[in-house]
Amino acid sequence: MARRHPVPPSNEPTGTLATKTLLQRLLNRADEARSLAIIVVVILIIRSSFAAPYRIPSGSMIPSLEVGDHIFVSKLSFALKLPIPFTNLNLLEWDTPRRGQIIVFEYPEDPSLDFIKRVVGVPGDTLRLQDKRLYINDQEVQRTPVEVGDRTNRFGGSLEIGVERLGEVSHLVQFYPQVPADDFDVSIFVRELKAQGKIAKDDPDDRIPQGYYFVMGDNRDDSRDSRWWGFVPFENIRGLAKIVWLSVDTENTNPLRWVRFDRLFLLID
Repeated sequence: MARRHPVPPSNEPTGTLATKTLLQRLLNRADEARSLAIIVVVILIIRSSFAAPYRIPSGSMIPSLEVGDHIFVSKLSFALKLPIPFTNLNLLEWDTPRRGQIIVFEYPEDPSLDFIKRVVGVPGDTLRLQDKRLYINDQEVQRTPVEVGDRTNRFGGSLEIGVERLGEVSHLVQFYPQVPADDFDVSIFVRELKAQGKIAKDDPDDRIPQGYYFVMGDNRDDSRDSRWWGFVPFENIRGLAKIVWLSVDTENTNPLRWVRFDRLFLLID
């Protein structure tokens, strides 16, 4: 029979070994927490400065974007944001929004909310609405009617849809004929900025000032947009809507049809 060699006793007291083991476990957990913290910081930086997902919560952008659309927003389309969450400071700026683009931005009246709308007016533009027709720099924006059949709006009334062209972008807009026309002129908000001292009071021009943008929903008679609360400052802009990567219709009574497969990976115009 082989002789068993006794294990030499440790020279360290049992309490010291236990303390070392506990310290090692704490150090391992600290390393794990540090790694997790780094991952979280990287995710927050990416979300703050590069790209972020958003979900469309309301129908203000119908028919272009549906309630339940999940979209990706490029945050590098116009500027590089300071990579600190809950700030909207730009470190570098290299482009500006153009007419027709869909942007996500901080709601000027409540920065905790993100809105999504289409850019309609840019700095230097005059803009007015008359009988639901849009005029930019005294030129009527082209709009071609589209046949909608027996479709109705969410209130059960009739619906009108047209193709509107803003700059290089052609997109759909919709109207509710039963809603009265509410004429509007952008000069109202220009005068407000002058009264607040945000632009020169002696400037006789009533054009959209530098650094501000006028936005509207494509669902023109069911959208709370710049017509109600004014311009979007450039620094409030989060980014440019690029693609619908998922679309979910939870109001559909058939769960098999909750996912709108025809809208998956749909490029946004």
